[in-house]
Amino acid sequence: MKYAFNTWAYSSFPAWLPCYPLDEAIRRIAAIGYDGVEIGCAAPHAWPAYLNKERRAELRNLLDASGLQAVSLLPTPGGGNTRENFLSVFKRKKMGY
Repeated sequence: MKYAFNTWAYSSFPAWLPCYPLDEAIRRIAAIGYDGVEIGCAAPHAWPAYLNKERRAELRNLLDASGLQAVSLLPTPGGGNTRENFLSVFKRKKMGY
């Protein structure tokens, strides 16, 4: 049997603490020993504005290096996270969003 874990435990949804970048969430989930990861689509984790072609390739490489499979994407209920946190605002500004 294989197990996967959702990244929302490390994201800004539903609350902004604790909040880690998606890369760190993937590393932590791999270190715990899970086989796969369900990527929660909430800012800053996998929100469409943060997932250009290059970023998706970076995530694929990280998943491969971590030995994890992306098993699913889970959109935020209601279509989006309206409560942005400091990390997502900083990242958006830094990346020009």
